[in-house]
Amino acid sequence: MFNGTVSAEFGNLVNLQILDLHHNKFTSTIPETICSQDNLIKMDLSTNNINGSIPDNINECSSLSEFL
Repeated sequence: MFNGTVSAEFGNLVNLQILDLHHNKFTSTIPETICSQDNLIKMDLSTNNINGSIPDNINECSSLSEFL
């Protein structure tokens, strides 16, 4: 089980298609850098203690079809 913050470095993974970090103990906000991925189709951060709002640039993930 992982804890701490969701790394903004995930935003540097230009070929990232699935980000599945569910069922951990992350307590940070969702970094805006992740939401600028063109290839991201699924993001699952459920069952964590994520706080804050969904980043405004989430609509830039044009391929994102599943957000949990």
